[in-house]
Amino acid sequence: MGGLGKTTLVRSAYRSQQLGGWKRAWVTALRPFDPEALIGSLELQLLNGAREDPTGTTATGKEKKNIATMGLQELVKELSGLLNYKCLVVLDDISTTAEWDLVRSCFKNAGMVIVTTRERYVAKHCSGEDMGMYRLEGLNDAVALDLLTKKK
Repeated sequence: MGGLGKTTLVRSAYRSQQLGGWKRAWVTALRPFDPEALIGSLELQLLNGAREDPTGTTATGKEKKNIATMGLQELVKELSGLLNYKCLVVLDDISTTAEWDLVRSCFKNAGMVIVTTRERYVAKHCSGEDMGMYRLEGLNDAVALDLLTKKK
C-alpha cells in the first residue's frame, strides 16, 4: 500500500550516522522499469560517493558516456566490482519479482540491500524468507481520526 511511510523509514536508516564509512547508493525504480538506468544510476553514485539520488552527480563526462553506452550485462559486471561488504544499496519502489530478478545478480557483494515495495509477495521474493521483511501497517480508523483531530 502506498503512503505508509516505507520510503521515509528507509531514508532515515540510509542517512544514519551509524553507517559511518559505508558507501551508499539509492535509486527509485522508473516506470516503465529500466534495469540499465537503475544500475547505471547506482554506478554513478558509487563512483562519486553520492549520498542520495544522482541528481547533480559529479561523474566525469567520460564516465557518464561509458555507463550510458553499456548493455545490461556489462553494467551488472561493473556494478558488482564497485560493491563490497560495507556498501548499502536501496532500491525504492520495486513492483514485481521480474524487476528484482533482472538486477539481483549484481548485489552479491553488497553489505546490505534494502528494497521497498508495495507488494508483500515481492518483498518475500527479494528476501527469500519472511524474516528479512518489515511490514508497515496503516493506522486503524479510530487512531487516524484521533490524529487528524488532535489539537496541539
